[in-house]
Amino acid sequence: MISFFPDLPEPRGLDLAFRQATAPFAAKPASKWVGNCYLLAYAKQSHATLVTFDRALFDVARKNGYAAIVPG
Repeated sequence: MISFFPDLPEPRGLDLAFRQATAPFAAKPASKWVGNCYLLAYAKQSHATLVTFDRALFDVARKNGYAAIVPG
């Protein structure tokens, strides 16, 4: 389950951060990476650490300089 704080506006710069996060996937068909990139962009612009059980998402996040952890 993904939880956001509904009373708070989206972080500033989210659109640009989302475009930057999706850039490596631009030549590929739409997939779950669209949602994953939104999560990466949201966490980045919120100055938050992404917590995920998805190892592929974690690897992409770390490779591209996003703060991310896999609970252990």
